[in-house]
Amino acid sequence: LAAIEAALTDDQTPEPEPEPEPEPETPPEPEPVACVSDELVNDVRGYSGETVSTNSELQSAYVERWLRVLQTFSGTANDSTIMLPSEAQTYADRGWTRWVPVVAALQCLEQQALNGN
Repeated sequence: LAAIEAALTDDQTPEPEPEPEPEPETPPEPEPVACVSDELVNDVRGYSGETVSTNSELQSAYVERWLRVLQTFSGTANDSTIMLPSEAQTYADRGWTRWVPVVAALQCLEQQALNGN
């Protein structure tokens, strides 16, 4: 009996199973880039409260533009109130420097939306 067991174990010893390959680590999803800083939101809030004209129509248009920026930043703008980067760029192109960071933030938000973030 010992001879049979020895013959079986010598000839039919199963090969040890190879260790499974470790799964490649999936890199974590990058955190979305914060397009709009708290400082920029506070600046825009301040701009929306400024008095820039005694002409009520001009004053209203000025305030409305900044409120539209705030709505766009917060994601509450609709199709008629959203501020697009191209519109903000027209104001920056006039030399209105306070619009430059707004343009950058809106472009960032637009890119995130296109990427599904």
